[in-house]
Amino acid sequence: MKINIKLWSETPIEQLERLFLQNPYPLYRGTPIGNQLMKKYMFELAQESASLNNAKAIVVHKNGRPLATGQMYFIPYLIDFWKLPIGGLGHIVIDKEEGETIKQATGILIAELVKSARREGIAFLSANAPGPNITLAQALEKNGFLYAEGFINMVGTTNEFRDEFRVPELNIREVIEDDFQKIADAYSKVSFPSRFVADTGFDKKKALNLYERRFKEVYEQKLGKVFVAELENIFAGALIAIIDEKMEKAIGVKTNILSGMGIVIHPRAARKGVALALIEHRQDYYKSLGVDYVNFGANFNNLPMIRGLTKLGLQYGSLDMTYHQWL
Repeated sequence: MKINIKLWSETPIEQLERLFLQNPYPLYRGTPIGNQLMKKYMFELAQESASLNNAKAIVVHKNGRPLATGQMYFIPYLIDFWKLPIGGLGHIVIDKEEGETIKQATGILIAELVKSARREGIAFLSANAPGPNITLAQALEKNGFLYAEGFINMVGTTNEFRDEFRVPELNIREVIEDDFQKIADAYSKVSFPSRFVADTGFDKKKALNLYERRFKEVYEQKLGKVFVAELENIFAGALIAIIDEKMEKAIGVKTNILSGMGIVIHPRAARKGVALALIEHRQDYYKSLGVDYVNFGANFNNLPMIRGLTKLGLQYGSLDMTYHQWL
């Protein structure tokens, strides 16, 4: 029987859940919570998303068995910021078996999701693939996606951290209004890879503002904490700390929200231990709240940061690769 395409609503829910529970690839970007409880939580998130946008949640079947599933969705935050229809592909899970059938099914899945994005008028589309999932990465590339950036996700437990990364003359405190201009100044002077900064389709100056804006939103909307470091009374860097309250409510595990927009170090304070001191200070904050696991993402080209995170007790969790394309 040939491979066919169905909606989530046309697929028995127990079959979809089984597909998620058998997922062999790292969940939640490499968190040590990658067990059956976590897989079930990820399935519930996908189920919730599909119920809101069912026409863009599809499943590829063969002989009545789902082989691959994924969803195309709009990203309101980026749509509002860029004033462009921006979308993403997510909740992508493929069968644990390998072979030509799975490759074919994955290719069909991505092709159908891209078609859906085109029908919806999406201008810019992104997708993520865990490093080991070569089948998915190849399917993305065959359907017009280009590699954008990659992050090494480092994970660990809060009780592994030690108070040994203090820097002389460094003071760490919570953010105040006057700090946001200093955060903006730091971003204007630092060079870092980002699909929005590097892609010529986006205005670079405005792209930097996207990262600055995140700090202010966390502060103004009370989403979490923003910690600021001052070296010899001069601004040196800032770091975001946010607890994933939705996950804690769903499965009783307390961890942080992993964000690529979480830290900035001013070039004048680079290579002086400020980043590690900030991160460890955040661990003390997380520990005080009873956080079980911590996650931190670093661009895989940022070897000094990766080495520093290892000194802090974090271990490699996963490699998360981002792809994008203009439609």
